[in-house]
Amino acid sequence: MSMTNKIIYYKINYNLFIEGGFMLQEYRKRAKITQEKLSEKTGLDRKTIFRIENDITIPKVDTYAKIVSALNMTDEEICNHLRKLIDIKKKDK
Repeated sequence: MSMTNKIIYYKINYNLFIEGGFMLQEYRKRAKITQEKLSEKTGLDRKTIFRIENDITIPKVDTYAKIVSALNMTDEEICNHLRKLIDIKKKDK
């Protein structure tokens, strides 16, 4: 992979990464759940939730599934969340 392609790849993933964590934080706040409560509901460490919401790490699929389940996100909300992430990725290309 050329240096230019690597830069583009990382830019796309970086933007996807930032928006994803922020959107999950919005859903959590809308549900009026603290990071501590979400930690209890998911079995994830509170620091992990903090890192996801603050764009320090990208959640694995099983971690994402635990979070959306604990937030009682509907299928429609999950699809909308994923569509927004895909749209962000497309805009950055």
